[in-house]
Amino acid sequence: MVRLIKYITLLTTLLSITLLSNTAFAESIPWDALSAEQQHALSPFKDNWDQLPAKRQHKLSKGAKRWATMSPEQKEKAKQRLERFKSLSDEEKALIRDRRREFKKLPPEERRALQQKWHRMNPEKKRHFRERMKNMSVEERKAFKAKRKQVREQMRNMTPEERKAFKADRRLRKQQRQDN
Repeated sequence: MVRLIKYITLLTTLLSITLLSNTAFAESIPWDALSAEQQHALSPFKDNWDQLPAKRQHKLSKGAKRWATMSPEQKEKAKQRLERFKSLSDEEKALIRDRRREFKKLPPEERRALQQKWHRMNPEKKRHFRERMKNMSVEERKAFKAKRKQVREQMRNMTPEERKAFKADRRLRKQQRQDN
């Protein structure tokens, strides 16, 4: 899930899907002011660069800088994710954008905790989670999201000891469900 979110972040930057930023950029960036690497990465935008809003130009140039620092493996992975994203239905793309927007609304420490949890998860659990989310109806997804939000609020109001006990209890209940 976190990898998909990172991919969507890259995608939105490179394809200029500007969903979150409210920052207004006063000055546009002349094409010639971009580095050779940025120009190469942004070559599909060259003919229309001057017509793009300054905000979009800044987002694209930032994404191109990031692209230049990526390893060939990272670039290949990003290209594969882009192709996979392009193959999704408009509804699926909208859902991913909504989820990304919600993720970005979380406090930084909560985002980091979720990212760490995702990275620690083994591939089988990740696959199972993706399948579970994919197979949920819209209503089920909304209920799942509401429950998750409720639990997050509860946990925010707990002391560290209470959180630890809550998590231990949740793990125990999960294990009991799996045993049945």
